[in-house]
Amino acid sequence: MFDFHIHSTVSFDGNDSIESIAGEAAAAGLREICFCEHIEPAHTYGIDWNGYVDFDEYTRQIDLARNKFPHLTIRQGIEVGLDVTSTGMIKEYLLDKPVDFVIASQHMINGEDPYFPSYFEGKTKEEAEELYLKYLLKCIENFDYYSVAGHIGYVNQYSPHNAPLSYPDYKDLIDRILKTVIGAGKGIEVNASGYYKYNEPLPTPDIIRRFLKLGGEIITVGSDAHFKSVVGAKYSETISLLKSLGAKTVCTFEKMKPVFHKI
Repeated sequence: MFDFHIHSTVSFDGNDSIESIAGEAAAAGLREICFCEHIEPAHTYGIDWNGYVDFDEYTRQIDLARNKFPHLTIRQGIEVGLDVTSTGMIKEYLLDKPVDFVIASQHMINGEDPYFPSYFEGKTKEEAEELYLKYLLKCIENFDYYSVAGHIGYVNQYSPHNAPLSYPDYKDLIDRILKTVIGAGKGIEVNASGYYKYNEPLPTPDIIRRFLKLGGEIITVGSDAHFKSVVGAKYSETISLLKSLGAKTVCTFEKMKPVFHKI
């Protein structure tokens, strides 16, 4: 079992320490995990935070957990909140850091996060989705220091319209995003948090299927856990789904290089 999207208290929104999460993962029989702490320098959500992690402290805690749980492989990753104004700063910041894995996620759309209801005010479902996809494409075209595109379809996780993002509604736009990712030698994340609202992951199965049909190969699986109790959640369901869609492997990462595992 692999979980390549976990947040600890190193992130502004995490709830448990790296050591306690690693202990939970080891007890649950996970083979490899990756912490993906937030970098969001363009939008710090009004809290006392500069948008970056304390990397020295982050590394110290990772090293302590590795020493305490030697049979659990623990990777050090980052989740980047994409924004066209800050991608250059983020890349420069990360280049000399001991990073194994980087998720490129679209949390902000023109300065608004669809986590908050205000993003949807005055927008139809289609307007909210299309704006998200266009901004994701723009950001992903201008940022290359990442491993996978994170939770594609995030815009609908908190949508009042209660329906996931559908590939048939935006074929051309989603294809452009997926082709950009594949052309850059990157992959996509299959994020289990979608199961809690729509009983399927992010992105939806039709988008995953299209990624595979376009020649995409790099897929990671993550819980997006912010609490240790959900580390590794929905892993079996996600692997079964990927097999049914024709995926042959999932990936982990070490020093920004994918490692393929048969499923």
